Amino acid sequence: SAKCATSSPVLRYALPAKKWHWRLRASALHAAQTLPSPLPHAAPHTTLFATSMFNLAELLALRPDLVPAHKVVYFHENQFAYPTRRSDRTGEEDRDWQFGHAQVLSALVADVCAFNSEWNMRSFLV
Repeated sequence: SAKCATSSPVLRYALPAKKWHWRLRASALHAAQTLPSPLPHAAPHTTLFATSMFNLAELLALRPDLVPAHKVVYFHENQFAYPTRRSDRTGEEDRDWQFGHAQVLSALVADVCAFNSEWNMRSFLV
């Protein structure tokens, strides 16, 4: 289950570290319903810090009250460059492009994109 701690000026929303495919596809909907509305802190002074495995664009579409917040996305891996497996049936690369698409959308709505390495940044931006 999700955790949403509000006892300090930092509001932390986190999901268990498992089933990342489903987290990337559904966590924005879950966060939109779980995060307090309105946020306990003034939106212009709020920073949303998200991992690249969270669809920030979907969250903002579902929660327009969060749009004024400063938005930072941290990219620890690039789904377009992530190694894939070969399909047993066809022998071709088996990649779900939706994950990379979600990362592009998050980058487009972010004010700041941070990367864990120069290689990761270049592989995403090129």
